[in-house]
Amino acid sequence: MKKKTLSALGKNPLLGFIANTGLRIGTALQTEVEWIDWHRRLVHYSASAMKGRRAHTVELNASCLAFVRTALTASGAKPFPYSY
Repeated sequence: MKKKTLSALGKNPLLGFIANTGLRIGTALQTEVEWIDWHRRLVHYSASAMKGRRAHTVELNASCLAFVRTALTASGAKPFPYSY
């Protein structure tokens, strides 16, 4: 069953990003390219993007970086240009 789960995440970069960062879906959907520090492998969220209204920084592991790159390849301007 684990193999199916990993396979499903690979087909949906947003789910993979959320699974690797622990972010809420609304916060993940707000992610902007400018917030990503590719060299340090971090995403800096401003207080206005967070539910608790406090700035937050998220570390990106190798899998998460791959999901973000995949999403950017598909959308171009914003990693997750979806709404809910």
